[in-house]
Amino acid sequence: MIIEGQKIEKINLKDGNRFLGIFFTHNNNRLVHIKKIKDMIEGFVKIMKRKVVTDKQVCKLWNINMIPALEYQLLGVVIIETEAKHLMAPVNMLIKHKCKMSSSLPNCIIYDKDLYSVKDLYSLQLESLSKNIMYMANGNETLKKLFKIQMEQL
Repeated sequence: MIIEGQKIEKINLKDGNRFLGIFFTHNNNRLVHIKKIKDMIEGFVKIMKRKVVTDKQVCKLWNINMIPALEYQLLGVVIIETEAKHLMAPVNMLIKHKCKMSSSLPNCIIYDKDLYSVKDLYSLQLESLSKNIMYMANGNETLKKLFKIQMEQL
């Protein structure tokens, strides 16, 4: 590509090109996004395993620090439920270990709002996508028209 007489080379890194904190590849490989999310989760779990913190502190750190960062990364990819469960497995094990619970205990216990209120990736993604659809449907007039056209094409 040439811009103002300057030739710009296309750079495609193996791990993707970073733009505003999200990695993209020339062929839109979703595995790059999932690997980034997995690396972030593994880093969190690795740090929390060594720290002397309570179960409530781990849950709070997960919900306040990691969830916004992961939600931002989820803007670049849509993950299916099995991928989300696979990504959440190390976090679930960490929290159950910190709570001194059995690893065979159902995950719904730690996701319950009245108990630990841990946010999981799949429900977070559904919430985020639902909000975006609502914003499109209730946005300004141009956005409403675009939304109507898209819905009619489905």
